[in-house]
Amino acid sequence: MKIRDHNRMTWTRWFMNKPSFYRKMVWIALLSSIVPIMILGISSYAMTTKMVKQDASQDVSQILNYASQTIDTGMDRIQNNLIQMLMGSFFTSDFAEQKRNNYAGFYSNMYQNLAAFKNGNPQIEDISLYTLDENYFISATYGGHKAESEDEIRAAHQLLNDKQQLYWKAGYSLNGREDDNGISIISALPLHAQDPMGFIGITMDNRMFESLARPFIKYENERMYVLDDTGQLVFHLNGTSVPPELYEMITVTNKIGHEFVYHWDGKEYLVTSKLSPMYNLLYIDKRCSLD
Repeated sequence: MKIRDHNRMTWTRWFMNKPSFYRKMVWIALLSSIVPIMILGISSYAMTTKMVKQDASQDVSQILNYASQTIDTGMDRIQNNLIQMLMGSFFTSDFAEQKRNNYAGFYSNMYQNLAAFKNGNPQIEDISLYTLDENYFISATYGGHKAESEDEIRAAHQLLNDKQQLYWKAGYSLNGREDDNGISIISALPLHAQDPMGFIGITMDNRMFESLARPFIKYENERMYVLDDTGQLVFHLNGTSVPPELYEMITVTNKIGHEFVYHWDGKEYLVTSKLSPMYNLLYIDKRCSLD
């Protein structure tokens, strides 16, 4: 160690005793060999980071595309199956006459048709009928019960106040339980009748959407939300709410389809969104930038 230190001190004294021009040339030679390596390393790191972010962004865009296509296709299939059922002989017959001639038989046949529909569409939570004259619910899952409270009756009747006879709405009422999440499809019964006797309601809760969307999740702490055109949460995965300012950033500033950074709860998140063309649902993917 002493010999090495001595040699280092000797070389230092020798170098410092050289003319300043010579020392400058040595420094230039050293810098000319080190600086390019440093620049190459920094640029390679920046390029690699950019490529990784681009690949991640493409992955998330594909995730949203696959998820939205899968969910939209599932909703469309349920809607088409409902229309097909409503166009059948039983649902296009005179319900008032059926009830007069065989009251018990009418509700028995109705329950069998609803149960068959639910068995053929396992993604749905429930399908039920509501009769306006009797304020009676009959459900394929929960059986029948009569609406007693004024609030429940008013809420049921308001579902037919919409100008559309077949439409989707965020949230649902199921066996007396209100839920803001999920989504329902409501159809007048009979379909296209000027004076419907009631309506058919099909409800889908968060479990249905989760089973369809979870296979596309690939990042740790990744969150996915689906909102309707009013900003009401329809579905969530790994997160139960969307900050209002995030929804505003996506919709008001027209960032739909563009990835951007969002700071929330002390962390930095990369946000990607997509508006589904079929049902006008807003899909949001939010993942930590460190994932």
